[in-house]
Amino acid sequence: MKYVHAMRCSLNHISRNMILFVVLATVVTLTLLKLALNVYVVHLQLTAVPQPPLDSYIHGHKPSLDEANRNNALLDLFLRWMNEYGDTIIFWTRTRPSFLTSCPQLLYEVTTDLVRYVKVDRLPSRAFYEQKVIGYKSILSGGGETWAVKRKLLTKYFAKTNMEALFEVCKKHVETVELTRLREVVGTGANLEMTHQLGTVFTSYLKVLGFSGKKLTPEMITSQMAKIIHVIPEQLGFSVAMLRMKFSGEKAESVKMIKNMREIIGLSVRKKMSSVEKLENPEEELQETDLLGYICLAVLRAATIQTKELSKDILTKLVDLLVDETMTIYFVTDNLAKQVTTLMMAIQKYPEVGEKMFRELRETEITDYKSLSRLRYTEKCIMECLRDSPVLQRGVRRFLGRNGSKKVANYNIETNNILVIFSQHVIHHREKHWKDPYVFNPDRWSDEFSPEPFTYLPFLTGPRSCIAKHYSMFVMKLTLSVLARNFDMVPNFDKENPPVINQSRALMRINNNVDYYFKPLQRN
Repeated sequence: MKYVHAMRCSLNHISRNMILFVVLATVVTLTLLKLALNVYVVHLQLTAVPQPPLDSYIHGHKPSLDEANRNNALLDLFLRWMNEYGDTIIFWTRTRPSFLTSCPQLLYEVTTDLVRYVKVDRLPSRAFYEQKVIGYKSILSGGGETWAVKRKLLTKYFAKTNMEALFEVCKKHVETVELTRLREVVGTGANLEMTHQLGTVFTSYLKVLGFSGKKLTPEMITSQMAKIIHVIPEQLGFSVAMLRMKFSGEKAESVKMIKNMREIIGLSVRKKMSSVEKLENPEEELQETDLLGYICLAVLRAATIQTKELSKDILTKLVDLLVDETMTIYFVTDNLAKQVTTLMMAIQKYPEVGEKMFRELRETEITDYKSLSRLRYTEKCIMECLRDSPVLQRGVRRFLGRNGSKKVANYNIETNNILVIFSQHVIHHREKHWKDPYVFNPDRWSDEFSPEPFTYLPFLTGPRSCIAKHYSMFVMKLTLSVLARNFDMVPNFDKENPPVINQSRALMRINNNVDYYFKPLQRN
């Protein structure tokens, strides 16, 4: 009897487990069927949009994208797809569709319609895991009414009419402080890595634009930003690098590094925020060159939209927002360094271009802001560099389909929150828009030449275009002028590991050092 009872209990237990297993299997099966049906419906909705053949129904184009990334050819793959399948296509990352476009009309919509096409929050520059980097409300990453208030005020600071005042302080600084530093570094001759040296020069300009602090030296900022920009993209996706970083302690070290830098910046900008907050007529009382002061004022003005009285708690939060804006400025400065570095890479490949540019730089004396216009060939070289190797390699917006519109490039889209990706590199290298796009040809920028609308986007366009483009252009020309008039610079790249532009990231990264041998120029 005990044996029979034990058998019955065992059978009952097995029966319960079997029922539980069947229920779980049914739930999983139904969930997978629902997912497969949803994917099928989305595929069905997008069949009218041109797209490359899928690698597989489940993985979409992910295998092709992964292979292109491994071969440093992602943007080349995008360009090939556009040439073969059209100006606006769909590609699939597993079961998630994204638009990819180089269509001027759609680019106009994407860059000007801030209601239907919005910025994407989950980008590596916003935060590194739980630690803020530039945050989500800066002039670069934010949106809405507070963003518009900040942009309006800072647009006034970066207006062309204010460039003469900025030029004067920048010229004096680079010809004294930075030139002295470089001469000490170079000595009788030295091999220098261009990205780091240019980053230090461009960051040093910020010292005369209101950014100060004993710990915030240009060398420290440049080195720290290089580390941050290198590590933050590794948090995205599921890769060996991401796993290694997460479980080796590198993640914790990187979070600590970013946190420490933000704390140092916070101590530096807190005093400025307090002084600007006390001004009765800040726009009249602030120096026209005080960029940090204007950023403080922009943050304060944006805050008063939501509250009229600024308590201590609110001011503490505003300091944190000011740190976001400062980190954004450091990111942009790093971009400037990379952009000029790519020009130095180009003239190594086209020595006749470099010879002509350096001759103009050495023969043209720069005395004031207007005299920069005499550097016409240098400007052509910079504009061609911005076309050939834009530091912002691709952008993305999220299509929300607001205001009743469900169309992207004349295609009806039933799915909201679909990404629309555009690549400046691809747009700038399409033969339908550019003659000999892979030839570095500064002479294409003649006085008579004007690119087709929305086919040249190094500074983007529309409400989110770069407000500092006039500043960027003049400091690039000024820096090149000072370097060329004081140093002989000869490319000295590692032949086995030459510098290559990394195509896998939205913001440009350069693989391997861009070394130049600097030697003091013997002036007659």
